[in-house]
Order: sequence, then C-alpha cells, then structure tokens
Amino acid sequence: MTDTDSVLGEPRIKRKFIIAVDYGTTYSSVSYIIVEDGQSIAEKIEDIRTIEGYDGEPENGPWTSVPTELWYPDDDYARAEETYANPANGLNHNGEDPESDLYMEDGDLPLWRPQDQVEHRVPEKVIWGYKVQDALGALDTQTGRDSRNKPILRAKLLLDHESHTQEQRDKLTPTLQYLRRKKLIKRNEDVITDFLACLLRHTKEKLEELHSFSVDECDVEVVMCVPVIWNNKACRTMQWAMGSALQAAGFRTENDFVSDLFIVSEPEAAATFVLAEQIHLMKNEVFMLIDAGGGTIDVITYKVNLESPLRLEKQVAEPEGAMNGSSFINERFRTFMTHRLQTQREGVEAAEGKSIEGVVDGEDIMPKFEMNFKRRANFEKQSLCNRKYKVMGLVENKALGVLRNNVSVEYKDLEAFFRPSLLNVVGLMRSQLYKAETNNIPVDKVILTGGFAASPALQAFLLQELKPYRNVNGNPIRLILPEQHSNGAAISAGAALRALDKEHGPARNISSSYGILYIEEYDPRRFRQHRECSYPKPDQYDGIRRISTIDWIIKKDSEVAPDHTDTRELLHMFAPTRERFLCEELLYLSDTSKESHYTKYHPYNKKQYELIGKIVIDMTFLRNENIIGLTKLSTGSDHYAVKFDLHIQVMDRNLKVWGTWPPRSEGGQGERLLEGSVRYINMAAAFAPGTK
Repeated sequence: MTDTDSVLGEPRIKRKFIIAVDYGTTYSSVSYIIVEDGQSIAEKIEDIRTIEGYDGEPENGPWTSVPTELWYPDDDYARAEETYANPANGLNHNGEDPESDLYMEDGDLPLWRPQDQVEHRVPEKVIWGYKVQDALGALDTQTGRDSRNKPILRAKLLLDHESHTQEQRDKLTPTLQYLRRKKLIKRNEDVITDFLACLLRHTKEKLEELHSFSVDECDVEVVMCVPVIWNNKACRTMQWAMGSALQAAGFRTENDFVSDLFIVSEPEAAATFVLAEQIHLMKNEVFMLIDAGGGTIDVITYKVNLESPLRLEKQVAEPEGAMNGSSFINERFRTFMTHRLQTQREGVEAAEGKSIEGVVDGEDIMPKFEMNFKRRANFEKQSLCNRKYKVMGLVENKALGVLRNNVSVEYKDLEAFFRPSLLNVVGLMRSQLYKAETNNIPVDKVILTGGFAASPALQAFLLQELKPYRNVNGNPIRLILPEQHSNGAAISAGAALRALDKEHGPARNISSSYGILYIEEYDPRRFRQHRECSYPKPDQYDGIRRISTIDWIIKKDSEVAPDHTDTRELLHMFAPTRERFLCEELLYLSDTSKESHYTKYHPYNKKQYELIGKIVIDMTFLRNENIIGLTKLSTGSDHYAVKFDLHIQVMDRNLKVWGTWPPRSEGGQGERLLEGSVRYINMAAAFAPGTK
C-alpha cells in the first residue's frame, strides 16, 4: 500500500519504524525494520535493512557502517555562547539553588535540561564520518590548524571506566578542553550527541527518501546498543545523548524524552543476528562471543536460557577486553608511513602541496590501506602482501624501503602491524576457555563478530589456534565466522531483530532509585534517619519543625511493575504578599541510595544523586478563585497553605510525573490536572538491557 491510497479514500495503514543504533568505538551503523499494523513478527525477520549512502564513502560500496569520527573545523565557532538559560525562578521554595548540589565530575553538566532551555544545537560546519579523513587529507602545509583541534576518535570510550581504555580517554582530553574553551561544546559528552545527531539526520533523510517516512504519520521505536561493561551512569548518559540527538535530527521528541526506547546489550544483539542467520543453539549450550571491533576487543561467554526466541541466561565467566582492535593496525601503519616520509619532508611537501600528515591521510595511502589491503590481508599468501604506495617527491633510499616516488611495504612490515592485535584476540579467547574449563563448563562454539571479524588474517589465526582445542567433554570447539554480507552492521541488525520480540527478557529489577525533594515533619522517634540531622528551626509560617529529605519513591534493587503508581501529598506555604504561588518539585535519581527520610546533605545521599528534572506548578488559581483563604495562627505568621497530590507512575520503561488537585486527603479524586505538571522521564537505562 502506498501513501497515495489515502488520497483515493483508502485508510492509511499506520507504520512503525524500529530504528536500531549501534554507536561503535570506531564504526557505527543504523538498521531498521518497518512494521505495519497487523503484521506478525515472523513476517519481519527477513526485512531488516541497514542505512547506507554516507557522504564521502569509498566507491567500492555500498557501506553499511560509517566511521565514528567527528571534527570541528577551526573556523567554526558557531555554537551559541550560552545554550543553557537560567530558569526564570532559580531558587526552590527552600531558598536553595537546585543545581548547586549536583554531583558532577570536572567538565560535566547535569544530564537534565529544563523545558525552558534552548535545545542542543550541532555546529553547522561539523564534519563527520568518512568526510573527516577526506578533510584532513586535503590540508596543505599552510593550514595553520591548531594542533589541539584534532578529530574526535573513539569518543565512546568517554563512557567507559575500564583501565585498559584510560590511555585513549587521556588522548581526548586536550581536544575536548579546546572545544569547551571555544564554546563548541558545553560538556565532553556533547561530542557523542553531535555525532549521533549527524548519524540520525542522515538516517531520517534516507527513510524519507526510500519509504516516505514522516515524523507526524509514523511511530518510531529507538533501539540503543550498550556494552556489557557499562555501568548505570554510562547507559544513562548515552540515553540522554540519544534523546538530544534525536531532537536535533528532527525526530519528534519532547525535552529529549524518547517515548519508546529499548536497550539491548551489544553481545546479545550480535548473537541474535549471527544465530538467526547461521546456526541454532540449544538450551543450556555454552558459546563464547568475540566482539572484535575497531577499537576494543571484548570476549564474553554465555549460556543459552531459551532457544526461541534466543535468550541468554548469564555470563559463565567474567567478561574480558582489550584496547587493540583493527583501528590500531591503521595507527601502526600510519606511524610507519609518517616515519618513512619524515626523512624527506621538504621534498614531499613541496611536490604534494600538503603536509606529511595530509599526504598520509590522503586518498593514496590510508584509504587504500584500509579498503584495499587491511580488510583482505591473508598472511598465508605472503607474496600478495607486498605493496607500494605512491608519494611524489621521494628520492630512492633502499635502506628505508623508499623508492622513487613510492614507499615499499613488505610482508614483514605488514605482519608487524597486525600481530599485536591478533595476539590480543587469541589471548583473550584462551583466557575465557581456561576459565570455562576451570569451572567444568563445556564451550561448544566460538562466535566471531564485529568490524574486525571480517579480516581473513584474524579468521585464519583463530582457526589455527582452535584446531587442537577440546572442551571439557572432549569435543572440538567450532568457530562461527560472520557471513560476508553481514559485515559492519551485525549489532544494529541484531538489535532491531531483538526489539521485535521482547518477551522472556530479564525481570523488571530496577538498578536506580527515583525520588523527589520531600519536606516532612521532624520526627526522630518515628524515623531513625531524622536523628542523624541537625535539629531544625520552627517553620516561619506555622511553627512546625520540618526537614528537607529525598523520598526515594521507586527504590533500586526492587522489582517494579510496568504500571506501578505512587502518590505523595505536598504542602507549600506562601506569604500573603506573594504574587504567584509557584510550587517547584525536584526529581532525583541515585544508583546507590534507596532509603528515604535522610536529608540530601546526609552522607547517605550527598554526592550520590543526580537532579533529573524539575516541575514548576502555578497554584495561584486557588487564591484567585477564592478556593483557599488566608491561614491565621496564634504562632507563626499569616500564610496561604497549598496542598496537592503528586503522582509518580511507571509506564513500561518510562516514568510519568503529574500533579492533581484537590488532594486525596480532602476528598480529591484527581479531578483537576495541574497545568505544567506533566513530566516524562525515560528510565530504560535503569533496567537490565533487554527488559520489556
């Protein structure tokens, strides 16, 4: 059925686009499935498609993935000086700055952005994907580019906290500091948002071109892939970056809120795709997944919990990883070539009209190595490994392998580029096999996936290594290689497939607490937590002693129903001279705290929470409509007492917060929805990946 059918009087079928994003360390991909009303899941398995047609991609495509690279040219200072405006009413009703007590690392900002603040904007001249190396390769010797303004590579590692990735994060620091000083980014994670925005804008354009996609007429579910090793904060940061990017790319979102977000672990996504395409695993079978990417190599061993749909029970050994993926082969080759050309820098730069770095990154060296050799290298055929790379201005120097206008690269050189990465993969595989054997666990299969998985050199290396191995049952271990056509987008394709069927996923155990700032009467006899705070002063209005606490309404480590609802009655008091009765409610999140009644400054809560939202409700109508009158007491001072109910409801993987009046204590049944009180927060990152 086409879009013209509706014009002719036929009812338009509602279409849903499941868009899965694999934000990789070195390469990223987007896959999608179109589901129309009434279609069964079985009809869609063969319909997974992957976004292609990236600007600047090599000619021998199409390419289903794009380099996770971003560059902010030196002449682009276009980002607004200040995109985070201060709220009109900066202090809460206790006279406190709601953002002053946030626990933030240096260079970070709250992940929450108030509704009245300007949306995230991507600099117009930002260069991304395949165009980055093209732009760098075109630089001439007169460019004068600030050496600190390097391309952003492997930005995903900003969310990683493993020791083996620390060096790569450190390398990003000078460039990130430079970009912040130039007001091109506000916080480090903006580089992730900016890349995702570019990727999603391209995705939206392709969907419009190929499928007449419309944000107004189509439903969208976004699937986000995350590494197993990421903690809650990393998943949450990625979740908010995704929301900002979707909004910047023109998808329908509200205040970075993605109404339908599903999170899948990268290993499960990869396994889902590979196993759906090639093999069938039995219940209780054990397999090892080697995710050999461009940046990281991750190895994890799983036990199958359910055959169809595939569900993984648990990790049978601690996951392991290393920072030595296929992009490090490029780095070794780049260093090798730069060293060769350095000896004749003046002649080369004069002949080529660009810097040595520009020559190496230009179309005759790095792109040819990446596309024409590295992806096809097979060291079993040594004679095919010798290569020559054309560089004008070179004078022959046989000792360095330099010929006239050419650099010669031989088998022994190429083996040196590959061997450290190959040995890393094998070492991690050996370690996982040893752990499984020690625990008497029979590993039946080793599944190779990731961008590096397509390398014939790596495949041959692993096959040779596994040949003599037997598992604890004495059986050989089978190596499952990726299908040729699946290279580059297995994780995003598997994530889209996994999103089609969310049944039999993990239990809805939540790993973060959600709460509100709650003013409660001081009662040390009833609440032991109150005994650990300072003795409060009487309230200026009614003389009652109260303390400001965080009420953790949804508590971490508990199982939360998909429709769980809680209600709190809130009290605000205003002086007769106050023009407007603005009630400000602060929403908090914590990965550690779950006990209520502690003040937010108590060690139990201090630096353990994040401010994730604020609701400002105007209750002035109660006075203007003569619903409430002035309260006069013998102690304290005259005031208006405002009461209403605040409701917190879990809706699948989202949280809805809203206020109603009158409160239940006064016989209210939620008759009046309070204007401006509705707030949605995505809480998918608080559940285990794959949770329905």
